[in-house]
Amino acid sequence: MADAGTIKPILPDKTDEIAGTAMALHREAAMLSGLWHPATRMQLKGLVRYVNCYYSNLIEDQHIHPEYVAKAFQGIYENDPYKRKMQLLSRGCLKIQQFLEKRLEDEPDKNISSEDFLRWIHAGLFQRVPREFRETVDAESGELISVIPGEMRSDNEAATENRLWMQQFLHSYDPSGLRDIDRIIGLAASHYHLAGLQPFQVGNGRVLRYFSDAYAMRAEISADGLWSLSRGIARNRDEYRRFFKPAEGDRNGKQLHDFCLFFLELCLGQVRFMKDILDADQLLRRVHKYVSVRAVETSGRPELRSEARYLLETVLLRGSIARGEAPRITGLGERTARTLVSSLLEEGLLESENHKAPLRAGFPTHVVGWWFPHLYPEGMI
Repeated sequence: MADAGTIKPILPDKTDEIAGTAMALHREAAMLSGLWHPATRMQLKGLVRYVNCYYSNLIEDQHIHPEYVAKAFQGIYENDPYKRKMQLLSRGCLKIQQFLEKRLEDEPDKNISSEDFLRWIHAGLFQRVPREFRETVDAESGELISVIPGEMRSDNEAATENRLWMQQFLHSYDPSGLRDIDRIIGLAASHYHLAGLQPFQVGNGRVLRYFSDAYAMRAEISADGLWSLSRGIARNRDEYRRFFKPAEGDRNGKQLHDFCLFFLELCLGQVRFMKDILDADQLLRRVHKYVSVRAVETSGRPELRSEARYLLETVLLRGSIARGEAPRITGLGERTARTLVSSLLEEGLLESENHKAPLRAGFPTHVVGWWFPHLYPEGMI
């Protein structure tokens, strides 16, 4: 077996289309990450995690309404067996996403292109999901097989050969060994090749998407987690899957080129979409409209004072505010302002660590459709 250090990554020909798309992706991701105050970005990042989880489930043909995912993260579970099972699965997915982001932040030199890292992702996910998701049926014997978290498949000779090749392949795609635009193109190429290896008995698609999320962070195009790769794949699922059907020809030639261009355009499309819906003027206009509607049409929720728009706008723009600023910002008396803050906290439109801590923006499920149109499928929220 050749020395993994001598293996060069398999990248497509750097055509004007691919190079231009990769450069646009880098440029626009940087613009997206600078749109809001860092504290507001952190809150928006939490919202995008839920979006990512929803679409990742959808890719696997597993559907659950975002409201139930939010409830699961609060420890509130449904009695319906399927909904509860999907809540537990989604909670596990959200947890590993958080752990992934934290590990990459804490270990900036961690090589994500390694068998060890893939095992860690798989183990972290499957240690946290219901038993039903840790079992699979053997295609030949029909026997029920329990999946061991973090264990790669070794059920046949082909799997063993794949694993040996994968160790070399992963090392060659280490983003720290790629420079500039090649690192961004490497995101697409590594996704394409790793998808064909299927190293685990169960969960390859989810592990692959977490791996690519990590790669986007290392390639500095994640925009602080403000766009979702899974949303892009789910919305282009048929075309995405077409690239992984058995096909004649060189997988390292035209097919690799076409996939990389498709994948980079998919990522760029998601970045541009998020730039549009997070545009400050447009978002604040939608927030104001929502408050105006809620002042006269409560839809079963408590009436929302029109002055709430000033609080919501200020926390979005400044990241957070002290509670004592509420009367000045709203023009209300101290007691009335305090009541308004309490109602916004109860509804989740504001958040705070405790009764003395600063107030920051919240994005409960029931406002997402108003404030961030088309983030979920039309009519979902």
